Amino acid sequence: MDLYQSMITGTSQRVDVPDLNFLQLIVIVKSVLKAIYLYKKENPLDILQYFPLRSTNIKETPQIVYLFARKVSVFSQVLINIFRRESLCLERSIITCAALRSVGIEAQVIIGSRASANSSTNYLYHSWIEVLNKPINDVDGVKQYFNEIHRFPMEVNNEKSESSF
Repeated sequence: MDLYQSMITGTSQRVDVPDLNFLQLIVIVKSVLKAIYLYKKENPLDILQYFPLRSTNIKETPQIVYLFARKVSVFSQVLINIFRRESLCLERSIITCAALRSVGIEAQVIIGSRASANSSTNYLYHSWIEVLNKPINDVDGVKQYFNEIHRFPMEVNNEKSESSF
């Protein structure tokens, strides 16, 4: 039993998550570099229009999609740390969302405002990514600390997004 997977999925059943293949790695690197370039030139909220959702062969259970998205997110964060170490949450979220969309994962960037004045966070606003309505690059409890004020892109398939695991 994989403890990490059981904490994420809530079951003791092992889930076989496909590895990133060489072509996917190249696509992710290209997407991250393109998004970093566009972030400096364009309106940040318009960047994801350059990254249409691609078709994918990951048409499995929500657990597999979510865990595969975590792999893509981790690899994207490594690249962001190499090329844009000083970037804040919005830039990181947009760039990682672009990478997820480039490999066919329906991801959305969420911008939230601090839920209460006595919240433990130092920032008034925060940004994160959701896949299947679950945070992918932040703690699961982020929704308790921040109220959602904007979500983009909007064309995510709601039938898939409402599935839970």
